[in-house]
Amino acid sequence: MKHLLQLIIILGLGWFVQQHSPWWTMALVGAFAAFTFHKRRWTSFMIGLIGGGILWFIPAYLANLENNGLLAQKIGVLFGELSPNLLLLLTATIGGITTGLGAWTGSAGRYLMQKTKGNDTQPK
Repeated sequence: MKHLLQLIIILGLGWFVQQHSPWWTMALVGAFAAFTFHKRRWTSFMIGLIGGGILWFIPAYLANLENNGLLAQKIGVLFGELSPNLLLLLTATIGGITTGLGAWTGSAGRYLMQKTKGNDTQPK
């Protein structure tokens, strides 16, 4: 249940933040969510990867639909004849890795704070 709640926080807060802030703020959203929900670093990374990937894929897909894939085809030519679908997948991967690394950092920060307090156990 906490996994789903962390994903919902990333999706909800991330959607708002992406409308008003630069692309890299998704790492901050992932870090906040992972710091709030005490999870292992790998689990936090995976939740951030999924959440960030979804948040970057949906707007890219909608923009691709609006212009009938013309822009994706032209950008694909610049990157060595990438197909529009592969370009959308690459966009989702970059967003997912950015958010996932932020979540990893937030989880590691939470662990370090607990370690300095004397409680150095990993979360369950």
